[in-house]
Amino acid sequence: MHAVAKMLREISAMSQADANLRQQQLQALGPRRRPEQRLELAYLLIARAAPSSDEASQAHELLKGLDSLTEDRASRQFIRVLQRLSRQTVELAQARGDLAKANRKAADLEDKIGQIKNLEVQLQGRTQEHAPKPTPPKGAVR
Repeated sequence: MHAVAKMLREISAMSQADANLRQQQLQALGPRRRPEQRLELAYLLIARAAPSSDEASQAHELLKGLDSLTEDRASRQFIRVLQRLSRQTVELAQARGDLAKANRKAADLEDKIGQIKNLEVQLQGRTQEHAPKPTPPKGAVR
């Protein structure tokens, strides 16, 4: 847990530009990353104000199996919390995408309903224009 606490202190002291630079450095390592570097990169990806679905997915992949590499229970728990967070972030991004699609579909349907109502009004207007004028009943006084 000491290594995790140290990493968190270092990251919290970084400016956003420094954090971005560190993230790029860690990503450049590719598969050569050590477990602590995988954890650091995953944390940098998921701890953003609004991580994207891709960032959360990448963080989730980086965290896979890390919990089994440590004997420290607190570190394992921290890694598992990050795994849940990354998975939930991916699910949230998917739900937002689904909601955006549903909103677009609802807007399209509202437009079509408006068009149908306009056509109905136009048809009623034409029907009234072409309707024969009622004749007064026989014997009615004018």
